[in-house]
Amino acid sequence: TLLVEISILGARLDHLIDCFKYINQQEEILDINWVTIFSSSDPCIPAYIPTVARVNEKHLAQRQIIGRRLEECFNEIVVAKNTLIHYVEMNKSFSEELKSEGCLNLAKDKLMICKAESLLIERLKAFSAEKNYRD
Repeated sequence: TLLVEISILGARLDHLIDCFKYINQQEEILDINWVTIFSSSDPCIPAYIPTVARVNEKHLAQRQIIGRRLEECFNEIVVAKNTLIHYVEMNKSFSEELKSEGCLNLAKDKLMICKAESLLIERLKAFSAEKNYRD
């Protein structure tokens, strides 16, 4: 179930990143609107200031919410990575026990799972390092 949880966290992270990108795009449009408002000589344009200001506040609030959710997701990924490290150690030990008991096929299967989990751990470590670099 941990591998499924990590997969769900990855999908959640992808979704949050897409939301963050969308908010950034919307903020770029808002910036253009602000420039238009302040550079316009049309006397009716200032009437739009309160509306644009409310939308701007909404986007800032959404950005903060997405930022918090991204941070929570990153933290959950780190916890899952650390749990997976423990599982790899247990599975290696279990594989060795199976091998010593003559259950070679099961030992081999368990070792393959360990290798897959170890690869995932390396990806998660690289991801964590990249995230820390960006902070």
